[in-house]
Amino acid sequence: MSLLKSALFKTLKNKSTQQVASVVLDKALKQGKEYLDSRNTSSGNDTDELLLGLQHLLAQKPNDGVYSITLSTYRVRVKITSGAISHIDKI
Repeated sequence: MSLLKSALFKTLKNKSTQQVASVVLDKALKQGKEYLDSRNTSSGNDTDELLLGLQHLLAQKPNDGVYSITLSTYRVRVKITSGAISHIDKI
């Protein structure tokens, strides 16, 4: 945070402009933190579950093609190209 402010202040010469920028930056960071805190934790669980499913799929060293992964709340279609994930679609 302080690094961001100091970099911003170096570009702003006027003291009053620096004060306004500081207030705006503090408010934006506060709102961002509040948003992240208010997010539903299930999206984090869905992401974790997807990552585990993708790790499991890649551990099997699949051939190029399209594979389906069933998660607790939805399914995804994963396209493997050259041994790596090239595309993911929610089904």
